[in-house]
Amino acid sequence: SSDLDDFYLSGKARAIGVSNFCQSCLACTLKGARVVPAVNQIKYHVGMTADPEGLISYSRSLGIVPMAYTPLGSGELFQDPLLEALGAVRGKTTAQVALHWIVAKGIPLATASSSAAHLAQDIDIFAWALNATETARLDAYSKGNDKPSWACTAETERLLV
Repeated sequence: SSDLDDFYLSGKARAIGVSNFCQSCLACTLKGARVVPAVNQIKYHVGMTADPEGLISYSRSLGIVPMAYTPLGSGELFQDPLLEALGAVRGKTTAQVALHWIVAKGIPLATASSSAAHLAQDIDIFAWALNATETARLDAYSKGNDKPSWACTAETERLLV
């Protein structure tokens, strides 16, 4: 039993969430836990494939909602040629295509902007869709430079297992 379990079970929290947990961190956390985290907030965006390191499917198999932070990468997606091409077909920005792809997968996301125009564009991701071929291209797209969990390395996974 953990302090988080006790906090939740006492009614002081409506849910427990974790961030940057890889599969082995989740497995370790769940050993002896009475409460499964509701959310695992992870780095997730176009260019990481649809299920980086199997973490999306693993989280869902446990009833944990994966939530995307940094859904636009670290800015590199604004000039991504694949996103530009897919957006040009619909008159959408690269950001709109990237955010739409995540939301269409049923993954909530967190993003921010200081620009009212960008916020309006971010909301305009629901009234259109990518086709199956376009979605498959983005699902398989790997830039190979990001991991969903910065906290888990080969060393930490070895220690946790």
